[in-house]
Formats: sequence, structure tokens, C-alpha cells
Amino acid sequence: MGDLAEVHEDVGGELLSKSERCVESHGAKKAAHVVWITPALGSLKFNVDGSARGSLGITGIGGVLRNSNGKVLCIFSEWIGIQDSNTAEILAIHKACSLCVSNIAYCDKKIVICSDSKVAVS
Repeated sequence: MGDLAEVHEDVGGELLSKSERCVESHGAKKAAHVVWITPALGSLKFNVDGSARGSLGITGIGGVLRNSNGKVLCIFSEWIGIQDSNTAEILAIHKACSLCVSNIAYCDKKIVICSDSKVAVS
């Protein structure tokens, strides 16, 4: 099945080259310009995120799978109950992996899963 579970960080740049880093805002009220970086030709990229209201609160996860042309192939979002933000991030990665494994069309593709959580990918 290839490198299905290859995971990279979108923010922080430790696993991405300098040219692929997201541009960070310098203040809480300033908007950040974010550029989506395409995966290698023939590969797929799943951008995922999880969020919790407060340290333990209402939690949701979501993700978008795109091909190397940027075409959206799959989207998910769902509420997952009361959790912390780290659990939400991990569940978002797990959901992306599950969706990829369950779809025969993706089994022969290299899939990069991107998360902004250092805790979830380490």
C-alpha cells in the first residue's frame, strides 16, 4: 500500500522545507496568508485538524483530501463529543487514515497526512 501513514507538520516547519512553511501571523487579530502546497505528482495530500472548546470541551475534527492538481477527492467533518484538543488532533489523523484504507482507489497512492499539531505527529 505504499507510504500511507507518512505524517508531516504544516506549521512549525520542522518537517517541511523552508519554502513549504505556512506564513504565520504576528498578532492574534491579524490574518495569515496560507498557501496550500501540492503533493508530489501522483500523490495525495490529506490536511486534517481537530479542535476543542477549552482544555476539555466540545470537540470537532475535519479534513480535506486533494490530489496533486488540487482537486478535492474527499472531505470529512464531525463532532466527536467532549475531548481535549490533543485527542481531537489524533482522532482527525486516525479518521483520515481510516478513510484512505477503506477506499480501494487510494490503496496504490502515496498519501501525505498534514496536521498542525506537534503533539499528534511526534
